[in-house]
Amino acid sequence: KKAWDEVLKLNSNNISAYYEIGTVYDEMGEYKAAMDAFKVAGAQNEYSKAFQSYRKDFMNKNLVLIIAIAVLICTAIYFSASFIKKKTSVKTGTAFSVLENKWTFPFYTLKHPVDGFEQFKTRNNESCLLALGIILLMFLGDILAFFKMGFIFNINRAIDFNLPVTLAKSFGLIILFAVANWSVCTLLNGKGTFKEIFTSVAYSMLPYVFSVYLRVILSNFLTANESIFLVVLNTIGILWSAMLVFAAIYSVHQYSFGQTVGAILLTILAMAIIGFLIILFYTLLTQVYSFAYSVISELILKSR
Repeated sequence: KKAWDEVLKLNSNNISAYYEIGTVYDEMGEYKAAMDAFKVAGAQNEYSKAFQSYRKDFMNKNLVLIIAIAVLICTAIYFSASFIKKKTSVKTGTAFSVLENKWTFPFYTLKHPVDGFEQFKTRNNESCLLALGIILLMFLGDILAFFKMGFIFNINRAIDFNLPVTLAKSFGLIILFAVANWSVCTLLNGKGTFKEIFTSVAYSMLPYVFSVYLRVILSNFLTANESIFLVVLNTIGILWSAMLVFAAIYSVHQYSFGQTVGAILLTILAMAIIGFLIILFYTLLTQVYSFAYSVISELILKSR
């Protein structure tokens, strides 16, 4: 370690020195210091092994406390689930449950998508404000995943963050899907309005949003060998949201199963065409701007 410390005095950016110092700390059983050194060196596999040992030591030293916290959490979840189920059940003499109101409706559609989205037609209880809130959470989740995903699973560099691309993945993609679907389904005798399409698709993103935040949290407690949990969680979030989108198109437009499949395929095609036209228009504007800038610059130079 002393030899590598001397190397760092000569060159504080020497990655190999940090890697070897991390190895030394790992052999000494100082796993937290080893993790810090491996993180600077960008050694994710070695960081994962040191973290696994650090986590094991921490659990051995605090086993009783961890078990007590786990029992308390499980008890709280059980009683909370029972309480929520009791409070949200349909009361005698009423037609709708507590969740079937305007401000909690996205949670109702998670379990009852077809019935929930059909109520957009009968009760007009969709909310663009809630839809925008869910998309905002999706946008913030993407930013959080970029910067705060556990080091073991994160290969992103802060300098590579692109705000317009992140906006396009959340707000842009949802709006593009809603526009494309409204354009296609208007020609296919769909019954859904643009507001109904936009809000229902935004509500459908809720499982994916939950999965993003859960993955960010879990990624800071799992090792590389346990990455399957993150894969499963991500897959569940995507498939659940995809199922809700299908139910939304099915219910809002009052299509049959086959018509819904066709409408979604045509929507994807329309999205590709609209995206191509947007890129083409952007390229044209860039060229016009470059031409105008060069002409103005030339005139200014000649005037001098």
